[in-house]
Amino acid sequence: MSSRKDDEVPSLSYKETLTAAGMGERKIVFPDKLCSASDFSAQLVHHYPKLGDGGGYELLHIVGSTRSKVLEVLPCPKNGYSPMYLLSAEAGLGKATIYIRPLQKDLCLEPVWGSSADENDGPMVECMYCHNSFKHSNMQDHVDICTRDFGNTETPTVQAESDNHGKMDTSTERQTTLEGRGHRHTQNETDMYRQTQIESSQHTERQTDRWPQTDSDHHRLQRQSRQREEQPSTSSYNGSVNIFQSPEKSHNAEWKAEKDPEKAAETYRRDLLQQSETYRSLKYVMDMHESPEEKERAVVVFYKQNNINWASPFCVFLKGDPAVGDGVNRFFFTFGISKLQSGFSFGLDDTNKSLLFVGEEDHLVPSTSTFLLEGDIFHVAGRIIGHSFLNGGPKLTGLSQAILDLISGKEDTNQLATQDSPDIDVREVVTLLTSKDPLSPADKHNVAEMCVAWDLPTVVNDTNRNWLAEKILHHSVITRRIRQIKQLKKGLKDTGVLQLLKEKPETAAVLFPRSSSLVVMPEMILERVIWPSNDSSDSEQECNIEQQCSALAFFRQYVENANSESLKDLLKFWVGWVIFPQHLYIKVTSGLLPKSKTCYETLQIPGDHTGYSNFKEALEGAVRTADTGFGFI
Repeated sequence: MSSRKDDEVPSLSYKETLTAAGMGERKIVFPDKLCSASDFSAQLVHHYPKLGDGGGYELLHIVGSTRSKVLEVLPCPKNGYSPMYLLSAEAGLGKATIYIRPLQKDLCLEPVWGSSADENDGPMVECMYCHNSFKHSNMQDHVDICTRDFGNTETPTVQAESDNHGKMDTSTERQTTLEGRGHRHTQNETDMYRQTQIESSQHTERQTDRWPQTDSDHHRLQRQSRQREEQPSTSSYNGSVNIFQSPEKSHNAEWKAEKDPEKAAETYRRDLLQQSETYRSLKYVMDMHESPEEKERAVVVFYKQNNINWASPFCVFLKGDPAVGDGVNRFFFTFGISKLQSGFSFGLDDTNKSLLFVGEEDHLVPSTSTFLLEGDIFHVAGRIIGHSFLNGGPKLTGLSQAILDLISGKEDTNQLATQDSPDIDVREVVTLLTSKDPLSPADKHNVAEMCVAWDLPTVVNDTNRNWLAEKILHHSVITRRIRQIKQLKKGLKDTGVLQLLKEKPETAAVLFPRSSSLVVMPEMILERVIWPSNDSSDSEQECNIEQQCSALAFFRQYVENANSESLKDLLKFWVGWVIFPQHLYIKVTSGLLPKSKTCYETLQIPGDHTGYSNFKEALEGAVRTADTGFGFI
């Protein structure tokens, strides 16, 4: 295999690429079974010349059932690998297939030319994009990769306002009054919005017929990404995005010395954004006329784009709604995280909801859905989580501590709990094994059935019952979800957030808070409210003092009697997401319906109601529109 991180059985398309690169499957015969480790290595390099560029190698074999695709590293003896070691009982290989991967450096996947089969490949042809020469029969494959690097029109749409030096435009044309809801564009913003709308629409149409990606598409994109990483980087003007470096390489790494996890995470986030503040800004257009399913699909397509610096300045526009500004960005990130929390509408079953994370609160684990896994949806989820964190947005809550340990870089976890398994049958078996009650024949039969399915010992006795319970729970929660966890980590790595989790695992509680931390109490809102004063100079029409007092009393009564979920919806309507700002502003205006200016964190409540029931009905009706947009109904 070509990558030093490969730990899965290569797919069919990946095997074909490896074969073309001279690293395909073959049978190697060692004349001398007693040869030394150096002779063994020399024989491997003779058959796989590129292996000599990897700085050593590791041998892997399939672990688990015969249908498993997970590979495990074969421990290297003190003197190195040798034929006798592979034949020994210690290795336990038998006739199993052995996989080889480089130790220090990924291997080049360029096809090996010069064989007799290449004689009919045609003349050398110059590429019109990079001006390098390639054989006629290989030009099509080269152009697929080359045009992606040299700004072909079918590259993912990542728009930016830039000057002649490729820097972000910081002109004062964007200095307008941002009201979140009901705000109108300046001419500059309108032109930018229209341009972005057209380009984003074209991108969505191009992506529609190939989503979600198949396994072969996934591996092909992985290989092309690795090939681009091995090539010398070009200037940022050509449209390709050079992935940012960790803040510790360009700053004094204050976040590593910070003991408070929240302050460390905030410092890391600020440093990462500062590195990318001159990059071309990302733009996204959400069509408010589309159905919820179409909006979800467009978001997934957006986050499937590769070679993007997710720490770049980000701006969202709503098609069909005049609102712009920070409030629109808040609405977008709230939409994305809520779909990770409550599920996407992919229509795979009768519930019409595809949950990415299943289980009970604070014990959520990734779903084992093959559709979600093969569609790289967990990779998308990792990017959404990281991108929302970088922009100060909402966070995914309620993940199992065991899953967080693995995401943070630990090899294993000792935080497993019975509640982490969403499978009721597994919970019953684990509870049965960990209890001190003797097992009946029926109990042993149920345990044996589960063990057979997962290649675990079927013999149950008082000596191994606790060990067996741990193995069953570990397989149910961790082993079956290894690939999902890897995709999540890959998405977090794409956004630059994984480095923070690896260096400071305690910040996982900041990025993935407990569900209990999001319980909204009435006091949490009331203590932040800045009530209107008599000397207000607001240009908007306000009510008289009697109407103001009446409306404010109705509002306080509503907050004090509302439950946590209703208060979350109110906060989302008020500021755009369920994150408390330093202050919450409130004003009383004439009218019958509440309005909000999310950018100013200001709620305008109506002062024309004479009774609490009418006021409550109007406020609840307005709050329910938070998920459909801003001024658009």
